[in-house]
Amino acid sequence: MVEGRGLLFDFCHRVSAVDGKSLDASEADGSVNPTYPLDNQYYVDPDPRLLTLIREKAVHVSMSREEVAVALSHIKTWRRLVAENRSYALVLEDDVFFEKGFAKQLNRTWRELPKNHNNHPKFDLLYVSFHEVERGAQRITCSPNLLRPLRGYWWLSGYVLSNAGARKLLESLPVTGPVDLWMNHRFADLDVYSTPMSVISQRTDLQSDNRYSILPLLTQIGVQTDKTHLILEQTRGQRPVFCVGFGRKAAAILESAMSLLGYRCCNDRWGQHSANVGRLLDENLPLLFDAYIRVDSVSKQVPRVREMYPAAAFIFPPAVEEDGDVSPEEYSSLRAIARGKEDHFLAFDVLDSSGWRNLCKFLRCERPGYPFPAHGLANDIAALSIQVVRRTPVAARNSTVQEHDVHPWIVPYERMAAFGVLRESRAYGTQAGTFESLADDHFLSFDESRWTALTDSFPSNLARFWRENIAILRPNGCRMTLSTKSVGDREYAAASLCSRQSYRYGRFEVIMKPARAPGVVTAFFLHRNDPWQEIDVEFLGSDTTKLLVNVYFNPGDPGAQCNFGNRGTPVVIDLTFDAAEDFHRYAVEWEPHEVRWFVDDQLIHVRASWEPTPIPNLPMAVFCSIWPPRSSELAGMLRHSELPAMSDLKRIAMWEWCATDPASPAPAT
Repeated sequence: MVEGRGLLFDFCHRVSAVDGKSLDASEADGSVNPTYPLDNQYYVDPDPRLLTLIREKAVHVSMSREEVAVALSHIKTWRRLVAENRSYALVLEDDVFFEKGFAKQLNRTWRELPKNHNNHPKFDLLYVSFHEVERGAQRITCSPNLLRPLRGYWWLSGYVLSNAGARKLLESLPVTGPVDLWMNHRFADLDVYSTPMSVISQRTDLQSDNRYSILPLLTQIGVQTDKTHLILEQTRGQRPVFCVGFGRKAAAILESAMSLLGYRCCNDRWGQHSANVGRLLDENLPLLFDAYIRVDSVSKQVPRVREMYPAAAFIFPPAVEEDGDVSPEEYSSLRAIARGKEDHFLAFDVLDSSGWRNLCKFLRCERPGYPFPAHGLANDIAALSIQVVRRTPVAARNSTVQEHDVHPWIVPYERMAAFGVLRESRAYGTQAGTFESLADDHFLSFDESRWTALTDSFPSNLARFWRENIAILRPNGCRMTLSTKSVGDREYAAASLCSRQSYRYGRFEVIMKPARAPGVVTAFFLHRNDPWQEIDVEFLGSDTTKLLVNVYFNPGDPGAQCNFGNRGTPVVIDLTFDAAEDFHRYAVEWEPHEVRWFVDDQLIHVRASWEPTPIPNLPMAVFCSIWPPRSSELAGMLRHSELPAMSDLKRIAMWEWCATDPASPAPAT
């Protein structure tokens, strides 16, 4: 609401966008050059891995029809601004929403803009919606609420353009390459500013047909960028998708299948999301997830949800399920609504042998190369009720969220609070089962039946693991060493032990003293591949007063080669002591609904589902390692003078998780 003047919508003028589906890229009327050199991408996002291609030959990329159409739509807007002789215009794409505090931030920035002789703001372009390139944008701070970008901004979803700025852009035509890429190349010739943070975002719950021309090339050379996840996004079909009427096990199968198709899925197993989703629907706010499964606030109002999202897809079981989230009467009503609307409603049997074919045909998406997850281990847990048996307060610790991967199975940290996924601060951990002892090893000897000493490596490791770098101490304990010994194709020898058995949920504990040396990581973690899932406790040798906790999640049944990511979702936590000075106890408690990290039996960090990933759900082995990463950003620069580096451990213990009988009363907390 604009105070005293009505709604912001009353001041809007719609400019019809150019339809990319029917556009031939050669019909860009001279205002768009549909090919651009790869050098232009490198200028904006200088990933060194692009240099090999650039140096070998001149690489040109052809814009997609959708990218040409987006550029032509912006040009139409600039021309209209000039033709109507307007001083300024806020240009918005049609898939945006305003962040909380948008108006206050824009007002603060507006007051700090340079002024002309009439005391009016003097600028060409003001970004209010942007996303920085992976390595960070180059920009200058002009004042507390005003930045001047030099390069490194993606998006043109929301920006203020002056009349002078529109004229300069039109004089600079043709647009060469995607318009947000091209705009970065104009920064040197324009008076460009931005708000300190993006205050307009793109909606993710509305269908987008945009295709990005750069993605296939980036994928070929393994470049991870902000847009890498769009490869998966482009394999998705219509959305949002609402799955109603399924029982718990069927819902878990459907969640796994939809996730493998690149959908971000909210399966409301234990009723924790229904109220928030209902609020978003009531207030007509953007939906965070692509697919909603067994969400009561959706299942109970399908006609209204369909009216709000006419392009949405609805999936339901072929018959009433005993533990489904709709009653027989509601199911009959759903079948009546679906009759004759096969484009938007699918009766789907998750146990049908032709699962992928039917599902992908309905969603209009490509069939993935993974088996349909109809009988995987991920499904048996769905029938359990999560009943809290103990609440443990989280000890106060300073923590820092690190840069994280970008793919469909992570909710970006900056978006979680806005969608009610993450509480401002988790005050408690909620244990829902019991733990029974499985193993307790004090390393009186190296037990070959329990542990394997690894002798391999991985791409980001400067060293090769070496059996001789694991030694048993007297009277008990184990020492892992990182040394300058050349092993195979690596100039360092590291150490890693791995459990022969894999575990699914439980408590995992180590008493250890990590190495203190720049460029060295000491880790205690659970891990698996195909699909890649992981829960980490890591010490960075450059500062052992801090602990890094991390989770990697990829969906699928065992064997699904879904191994996306390279950073995970790391958080660094202050320990209040130097871990390298003495032995301390570090533990992970992993349950279906939550992961908890402990230091000396104090709970220091908790993650529930979608904070910011789903909880890993497949068996993982236990590892303890010391190794040097290739990147100096993680733990500092490795120095030969600091080697050998050693980490000692006294004990590793493991407990099996046992679900609490839902019929038994919960103990007092």
